[in-house]
Amino acid sequence: MVYLGFTAMFVYGWIHNLKVTNEADLPIIISFLTFFVSGSTVYAITFLAKLFIDKNQNGIVDILEEKEDNTNDNNK
Repeated sequence: MVYLGFTAMFVYGWIHNLKVTNEADLPIIISFLTFFVSGSTVYAITFLAKLFIDKNQNGIVDILEEKEDNTNDNNK
């Protein structure tokens, strides 16, 4: 959510700057889009998204359940 908010603010600021100065700052938007689709950014967003997935709706995030199951299997 924070990443999405940051992106929206950046694009809004870029559009506002375009309207005020009547010049499109293409290098800054190109560098932003390059960063936005970089591998590390996509990985970070995917990892953070996995932290909120709870498929069986039991209130425990699936990643934590998986780690808990692996720990219990190793102790047997």
